Amino acid sequence: MTTTRPSVPDEAEEALARASRTALPSDPATRSAFLLPLLDDARAKLAAAADRWVEVAAAAKQCEPSEAIAAEELASGPLAVARALAGWRRSLVALRAGRLPSVQGRVRRAGDARFVPAMPCLPFDRLVFASHRARGDGLPVVVKLHPLHAGLRELFASTFAAFADAGCSFVAGDGAFGATLARDPRVSDVHLTGSRSTFAALAQSNAMRPTPARLSAELGNVTPVVVVPGTWRDAELRARADDVAAMLSNNGGFNCASARVLITARRWPQRESFLAFLRERLSALPPRPAWHPGSAARFVSAGGRPADDGRLPCVLLECADPDSLPHAFRDEVFAPLLVEHSLDGADLTAYLRSATQFCATRLSGDLAAVVLAPRAVLARDRAAIDGFCGSLRYGTVGLNVWAAVGFAWMATPWGAFRDPRGAPSRSGVGFVHDSLLLRAPRRSFLRGPILPWPTPAWWPSHRSPRAVMERLLALTLAPSPWRCARVVSSAIAGRARGR
Repeated sequence: MTTTRPSVPDEAEEALARASRTALPSDPATRSAFLLPLLDDARAKLAAAADRWVEVAAAAKQCEPSEAIAAEELASGPLAVARALAGWRRSLVALRAGRLPSVQGRVRRAGDARFVPAMPCLPFDRLVFASHRARGDGLPVVVKLHPLHAGLRELFASTFAAFADAGCSFVAGDGAFGATLARDPRVSDVHLTGSRSTFAALAQSNAMRPTPARLSAELGNVTPVVVVPGTWRDAELRARADDVAAMLSNNGGFNCASARVLITARRWPQRESFLAFLRERLSALPPRPAWHPGSAARFVSAGGRPADDGRLPCVLLECADPDSLPHAFRDEVFAPLLVEHSLDGADLTAYLRSATQFCATRLSGDLAAVVLAPRAVLARDRAAIDGFCGSLRYGTVGLNVWAAVGFAWMATPWGAFRDPRGAPSRSGVGFVHDSLLLRAPRRSFLRGPILPWPTPAWWPSHRSPRAVMERLLALTLAPSPWRCARVVSSAIAGRARGR
């Protein structure tokens, strides 16, 4: 049978041709030696590109690069990439020497699984991220950017120019452009970040290829935030209200790990106090532009009401029910709207059992989840809380820390839950990031303190988050005690009032 190669635009043809004629060394040590100078070149250029990156990304989202916006873009863009480059460099140095990447901590076994400590990973992580913990065939690449982010293509191409020697290119285009790339017989692997419908169309098209490509994807999630009932101190309630506000407002609510469903105990005496603190925090946040395609319509269909100028405020819908508002529980709204649903439970065990069942049967996706538990409950029932976190079938579970922090750490694998029994995932296939190069990861667990100090720079109450992120970027690119001290001092200076 004769097959015809699909026609691709000139820009894509050049990128595919470069990739197809590039052969990387197959030996791990030789390949590592080849890639290390490319990583170092990108790290050297990243600091100079950071400000422009922030400006272009903010403009694409119809925002001015204010203090908070700039900090968000730095954290999710240059800083996350800097951590990835540093982590991969550490692993490649080990492979070049014929060793496996090392971890800082003890690897534990549980049945056929291993728990690998992935944090701290980089120099000074132990100081900068005190009390946070995580465990958890090189080919040329063509990176296709969404049209919204086409303005970043030239910046990426110049920052990662050295990777052209490895056959890597950056292009931008719409869905049809990406589909054409994916059908090209020179493409052996396709990774998609997008919707389930887009992935279904990709899989159908891929099945028609004489030699199907290997597919992986991250398809979003209805992220639950489960609040554990018990005796909470007032400071703990306020801190976690700030935390949930960050989970909803960051990037205007357009994150795959944004908080979507807040689960509380109906009989918890402090439920109303927590919701009052959360309402107060959300009401102080400015509405953001509805820059993501279709976001305003999704926001309204899930029960939100845009501001008079069309911007989207952060909205909390209390006492929501999945039967009367199924869209908010079944589909990823991808807008700054959070629904609260309360569950019954005669005691802690019954409530946790109900929360496990509710997440598994009434919510869509298995990418990320968050559990919030006070110090008093952790001291008394830590085994029950750990067991509950383990029962949640999500790729990343954060205990007293937003799961998206695992995305930004880069050492931890990020992707949908991989069921050891082979059950299909609801949020995609495969993992990304994973700078430790772990084999066949299943999921990541994160944990943080209930009252972190200083205030995390991604919380809305932090007063100078941009300075923290800029100094974290400088520390990551060129570690030193002086730069570490500057990060800590800026974090303390910007801490929330009263903490």
